Amino acid sequence: MAKNLEAMQPLYNMLADAALRKKSLGSKILFIDDVALKANEELNHKDWENVHFKEVEFYGRFDMGNLKNVTFEKCFFMGREGDGIGDGMFVQGAEDVTFVKCETHGQVYLMGYGAKNLVFEACDFTDQPNTDDNKWGAVCYEGEVLYKKCKAEHIDISGKGTVHYDGCEFTNMEMSNGQHSEKPEKRKFAEVLIENCAFKGEVDMQIANIASLTMRNTTFETILTPESLRDNLTLENVKGNYLWFQAADLPLKNITVKNCEFFSKGNKIPTFRIYKKGDKPVHSETLTIDGIKYDLKGLQDTAGDVYQAAEKNTQIKNIEMSRIGLELRGGKVQMDNIKCGAAIFETPTDKPTELSLSNINIERKTKFTGVKLTTLTIDGYHGDTLDLKDAKIGRLEIRNSRVETLLDLTNAQVGSGDFATLTGSKKIKVITKGSNLDVKDGTLYVVPPKKA
Repeated sequence: MAKNLEAMQPLYNMLADAALRKKSLGSKILFIDDVALKANEELNHKDWENVHFKEVEFYGRFDMGNLKNVTFEKCFFMGREGDGIGDGMFVQGAEDVTFVKCETHGQVYLMGYGAKNLVFEACDFTDQPNTDDNKWGAVCYEGEVLYKKCKAEHIDISGKGTVHYDGCEFTNMEMSNGQHSEKPEKRKFAEVLIENCAFKGEVDMQIANIASLTMRNTTFETILTPESLRDNLTLENVKGNYLWFQAADLPLKNITVKNCEFFSKGNKIPTFRIYKKGDKPVHSETLTIDGIKYDLKGLQDTAGDVYQAAEKNTQIKNIEMSRIGLELRGGKVQMDNIKCGAAIFETPTDKPTELSLSNINIERKTKFTGVKLTTLTIDGYHGDTLDLKDAKIGRLEIRNSRVETLLDLTNAQVGSGDFATLTGSKKIKVITKGSNLDVKDGTLYVVPPKKA
């Protein structure tokens, strides 16, 4: 153990007495290195300004005032296992504070308020062998905090204001950003940016309260997503195994997903869903998906991949996966360049919905059973089976398309349509029982209503 700072006078006195420190050094930096410092009542609620700690070991619980222009370099924060929040450092404010290459050992809490330009760079938060999350420590500040190139395991690394993770490596840990409350009006929502990170094992965000979440250029295995996500969700160039966004208590404004890939992990199939939990839909004004690819690596996908369409505008393109399911809830929905084994569309509400599909290649079945649509436009479809059973469609247009085995129109009702360039193989079977659609000379048409 390093030498006790309390035994080093007048260095300790200047740290404990802001007036003495200012009188002795003015605005110069107080440099303290290679010592051990134990928490004590004399230091409680004191302000530290213009202090640089290097290779200092901190023991116990430090209840500090405000920190300003303070650097912790290669420092060690020691924690004893216990119930509740124990050892660590708690501050009322942290302005221009930097932790560089610091380490936590055991159950440690670094927490506070009023963070402004607070940076953790290349810190190691992995020395917590206890897998019981009730015994994990936490790093969490209210305000602005940046975690850059940090490592963490069995700990909560988060913030309550603007939180930025850049180049971090996290394993089996929590990111409980924001502040949770059973009453939605009392929650605090964080703005979260994750980029250039690598997550292993299970990263848990379930109790987080997030206004907007942006994740870019990041790999992961399993992310348990927050149920309280309020405004925007953006995913760009992410690659992982399991990511399922479930219902939020408040409606989202925008969901954007671009150039993402989901892979198999052992016997776990790749999963990405924007869907509901129980009977709660994921409400959003707009949904844009541009580029999703699944790598099954020989696994049979039996789970399907389900998305909740937006209420105003949905655009989905450049998709390659085993199956896709889309729940339509009104507005305009456009899909382009889709390649998958099967596709399922549902309309659980009667809200007017316009669906447009182009360049669609479905290996097995496309199912529109029981849908209610204002318009359905299909241009450039190729698939084995097209199922429109019990569908009710104001206007149906199918162009430049080919169905190989079955076109099922049982009980389908269509107001008007255009099917001039719809073709089928020689073995195709067309079922029109109970429908106002029929086939004549190989061409599908709407049967005019009988005159009274």
